[in-house]
Amino acid sequence: MQVSLVACRRIHGQIFRKSLVTSENLSYVSRRNMAGCSEAKTLERNGKRTIAFRKTEGGSPGVVFCSGYWSTMMGEKATMLEEFCRKKKLAYVRFDYQCCGASPGDPREATLSHWKEDVLDVLDLLTQGPQIIVGSSMGGWLGLIAAMERPERVQAFIGIAASPDFPDRKFQQMPKQVQEKIMTTGEVDYPSSYGQFIMTRDFLLDSRQHNILHFPTIPVHRPIRLLHGVKDDAVPYMLSLSLMQKLESNDIDVILRKDGDHRLSREEDLQLLLNAVDEMVKKVQGGSVLSSL
Repeated sequence: MQVSLVACRRIHGQIFRKSLVTSENLSYVSRRNMAGCSEAKTLERNGKRTIAFRKTEGGSPGVVFCSGYWSTMMGEKATMLEEFCRKKKLAYVRFDYQCCGASPGDPREATLSHWKEDVLDVLDLLTQGPQIIVGSSMGGWLGLIAAMERPERVQAFIGIAASPDFPDRKFQQMPKQVQEKIMTTGEVDYPSSYGQFIMTRDFLLDSRQHNILHFPTIPVHRPIRLLHGVKDDAVPYMLSLSLMQKLESNDIDVILRKDGDHRLSREEDLQLLLNAVDEMVKKVQGGSVLSSL
């Protein structure tokens, strides 16, 4: 038995906070022209599925974007961050998890273990030196796992409605007869505000070995910013507060948008993300990450 979560529709998400808007960064949010977009390439891996990626060469620290559940590297946050990093002359990588977007594979065969492997391979094979991981929703979960497994490489983390352990959480919210259907038939359809999804047994069971919220503490010691909308109906904003309590870093800010939703897609929301990245770049470049250890 395994578990796969398969979406019939792509999820998009973004962010913003008025008090942090700067004229320098606002141009990246306002501009939607991606004429200078990086070239799509394929990462070949021995004995593993290939994954599609786009890489911008630049300086240190690099930035890696981890998309949300069944979102792709062509989403608005992913492309906006590339433009931002290009202007700042920072290295940047965005990619599609295997079986998702431009990466080949049957979606029903995907597991969280596969996608964790993708994130670690992107770090190991496509980047050098210190990295800042930006993770959206499920990508925030994978980014935290990467920060635990590559503590010397991941020197800062930004979560956008980070959603650790979400398959189990979703499963527990389902009626008992729906839970039984997943375990007996192998999958079940369920609706959400963002489309119709299929939860499969394989993805669910596999994901449990990667759950982190049951840990007394989560051993990530780098600077962390957790951005969340209070009106998020997919991932409760209280989850970011719980994460703050469990993460061992002393340098954590939780930034809540009172009228923000899960997507956090307005220009002010996107601006909040850019300012968080800008702050983390300066911390890593200035060596201040040591203060959070």
